[in-house]
Amino acid sequence: MKIQQISSCNPEKWVEKYADDLFAWAFQRTGNRAVAEDLVQETFLTALAGIENLNSENSEKTWLYSILRIKVIGYFHEVLLKFKTTEGLFDDEDQTRQFRRLFFDESGKWKKAQKPVNWHSEDEDLPNDGEFMSILKMCLKLLPEQSRGAVTLRFMDERNTSEICADLDITPSELWATLQRAKLQLRGCIEENWLND
Repeated sequence: MKIQQISSCNPEKWVEKYADDLFAWAFQRTGNRAVAEDLVQETFLTALAGIENLNSENSEKTWLYSILRIKVIGYFHEVLLKFKTTEGLFDDEDQTRQFRRLFFDESGKWKKAQKPVNWHSEDEDLPNDGEFMSILKMCLKLLPEQSRGAVTLRFMDERNTSEICADLDITPSELWATLQRAKLQLRGCIEENWLND
């Protein structure tokens, strides 16, 4: 693998050329302006320290995004680890049973008040609906950090279960529980803010 010449790489221009895009990407995933800014700064510092690893097959921008992606995953891992140890995110089965009782009856069917409603007809294109997307982004920001990380990695970055579990150091059942809770919270938020307008 041929290492890119440092002369073709211009770290002095990184902030000017890439900071806004990297920040927007990190902010979209973390929902926290200060965290996104810190992650972008850490990305630039890591890139500068490892500039010899930039090879001719990757552009500066691609390389910086790959570093930032690792930083975002690390951030979510730390959040989840802290939450698991201090809050008991994945407590015993009692917590799961209590959560299920909020939405389902004894037979496992949706409670009438919690049953999902039909959001759109087949001719609607929700990803291109500006109002829907702004509500979705707001609802994603309202998720607890530990849930947002799992949702981001699964649905925005389209990572598979084994990758997410390895990145966040959780089991598949812990991931499933986190995603289920997050999806129900997102659904409730969207229905309250979009359908009930």
